[in-house]
Amino acid sequence: MIEGIPIADLTAPTLVGLAVVMVFLGLLVPRRFYRDKVEECERWHAAFEVQRDRANKSDEQVDEMLEVSKTTHAIVVALFGASESGQRSGDSSVAS
Repeated sequence: MIEGIPIADLTAPTLVGLAVVMVFLGLLVPRRFYRDKVEECERWHAAFEVQRDRANKSDEQVDEMLEVSKTTHAIVVALFGASESGQRSGDSSVAS
């Protein structure tokens, strides 16, 4: 923004005006505000990491439950001798 402007040749009111313009444009911020934003960013990042870990654990649990349900289905089919096609045709004949 200030490349090519001879800062040494500017008067004090011009420099103050330039600083005010930079504050209004957000190019110059107080250190306290900057630190607050950095801390907020770190809190959000930590929350994101926790949420991502929870989602990964949930995905693992869903995979585990799916495997258990497949095993249970195989046991029921083996015990009762039913197949998927037999169950479908059997359901339609029972409903009639």
